[in-house]
Formats: sequence, structure tokens, C-alpha cells
Amino acid sequence: MNIYKYFNRAEKRTIKRAKDMLGRKVQSCHSEKSIGMMNKILEVFKKG
Repeated sequence: MNIYKYFNRAEKRTIKRAKDMLGRKVQSCHSEKSIGMMNKILEVFKKG
């Protein structure tokens, strides 16, 4: 399962992170437009 478990506390960030994102599916934290790319990135991560 692709669950959002961590984010860093970088000072400069394009999109602000909120603690309520933790525990959600990664795809639900991204726009509909970017879901396809997000799934491709997750596949690459899983393959190592």
C-alpha cells in the first residue's frame, strides 16, 4: 500500500504540508492531473 508516512520540514516548499496528510494514500494527496505520474514514480521506487 502507498501510505504517506513522512514529510520533511523544508523551509522553502511549493506546496505546504499538513499533518493530516499522514496516513492517507499518497495518490489522495496529489491532484487528479498528476495521479498517472505519481503512480509511475511509485512503481520506480518499488523496483528499486
